[in-house]
Amino acid sequence: MENKKDLTEEELKEIRRRKRALRKKRLEKKKALEQLRMRSLLDEEEKSEPPETAEERCRRLYTKAKKKMGFAPHMYRREDQADMYRQAAELFGEAAGYEEADALREECRERAKEHRALYIEETYALINEQLAQAKTLVDCHKMRKNINAIADFKEVEAQRRACDDLEQRLLRRERNQKILKIFAAAVVCVAAAVVIIYIQGTVRI
Repeated sequence: MENKKDLTEEELKEIRRRKRALRKKRLEKKKALEQLRMRSLLDEEEKSEPPETAEERCRRLYTKAKKKMGFAPHMYRREDQADMYRQAAELFGEAAGYEEADALREECRERAKEHRALYIEETYALINEQLAQAKTLVDCHKMRKNINAIADFKEVEAQRRACDDLEQRLLRRERNQKILKIFAAAVVCVAAAVVIIYIQGTVRI
C-alpha cells in the first residue's frame, strides 16, 4: 500500500473528497429508506376505506394532513420537505372549515414556499460548484439534472447556457480525440505495412 506521506496534496484532497462522498451517499440511502417507510404508512390509510359521512371525511383528511405536516421536517431532501408541506396544505384545503384546517393550510403553504426557496438556493449554489469543477459529459448531465429541477428560477438560465457551451466544448474535444486515435491507428497500420513490404523485399534479395 502506498504510504500517505508519498501522496501529493492533490491526491490527499481527492481521497478525502471521495470519503466524504461515500459517507454522504450512505446517509442519503438511509434517509431514502426512512422516507419510503413514512410514505408507506400514509399510503396504507388510503386503501379500502369504508363509506363515510362528510364529517368523517373531513376528520380523515384533517388527520392525514396533520401526519404529513408532522412528517415533513423529517424528510431528508429539501424538495421532499416542500412537497410534503404542499400535500398537507392540499389536504387541509379539502377539509376546509374543520377545526384548524384553514389556519394550518396557510401555515403549510408558507412552509412549502420557504423550503422550496431554500432548495432553489442550495441547488443553485451546487450548480455553480458543478460548473466550476465539470470536466466530463457525465458532469454536465448531472448539472443539467439540477438545472431542470429549478427551471422555474430565472437566474439559472445563465448556468443553463454555460452548461450548453461546456457540453459542446467537451463533445468537440471528444470527437477530436476520436479522430486523433483513428489517425494514429492508421499511421501505425501504414508503418506496419511499409515494414512488412520492406522485409519481404529484403528477403527476396
